[in-house]
Amino acid sequence: MLLFIFCRTSSEWVNPGQYGLVVVTSSEGRNLPYGKLEDILSRDSAALNCHTNDDKKAWFAIDLGVWIVPSAYTLRHARGYGRSALRNWQLQVSKDGTTWITLRNHKDDCSLNEPGSTSTWTLSPSEDETQGWRHVRIQQTGKNASGQTHYLSLSGFEIYGSVTGVCDDLGKAAREAEANLRRQRRVIRTQVLKQMVPGARVIRGMDWKWRDQDGNPPGEGTVTGELHNGWIDVTWESGGSKLI
Repeated sequence: MLLFIFCRTSSEWVNPGQYGLVVVTSSEGRNLPYGKLEDILSRDSAALNCHTNDDKKAWFAIDLGVWIVPSAYTLRHARGYGRSALRNWQLQVSKDGTTWITLRNHKDDCSLNEPGSTSTWTLSPSEDETQGWRHVRIQQTGKNASGQTHYLSLSGFEIYGSVTGVCDDLGKAAREAEANLRRQRRVIRTQVLKQMVPGARVIRGMDWKWRDQDGNPPGEGTVTGELHNGWIDVTWESGGSKLI
């Protein structure tokens, strides 16, 4: 059995995501509201504050750069609040970073609670799978411990199993997915901007990064000004009036 997400130089452990030994991606793109992508691999003595926005389909994925047949994995809850701990999620794997299969489904799993708490789960891939997979993903499928939000909060991930080979195109799938997402966003943004006129009703979109400006839970707003240099005035039903 081989434990992978540990990387050592002499006797000192280094974060493989920080040094480009693996590639971490997320549903948020490159920037998280709190923390850095590589923080989900942290082994700091104290858990870091690392989480996505309140997104029903939030996920973190890792291109391991090797083929692995996994046997178990560990997660550590981030620093912050116990109410943001994971409850509903899937551990998924992929050969190409596009097509995913679920190796373990968690529903109302209360294993993680206080900040920094950890838990380990076994995995049982098909015995016919000899090559394994190079991508792993934590895909959220429901609300967290709060019962109200979908913040995906992690500050530690380990996967264990047998490595069957090494890849020479680390991060390729992530680069291709990011380029495709940029193209999609340009098309959507062009379409949306044409409709941004005073009186138009709006809700947060896929590029949202203004936290709870639109209320909690997120609500609708009304455009109250003309588009200027990519910015526009919106008055939210929650009572706020902001330039976005």
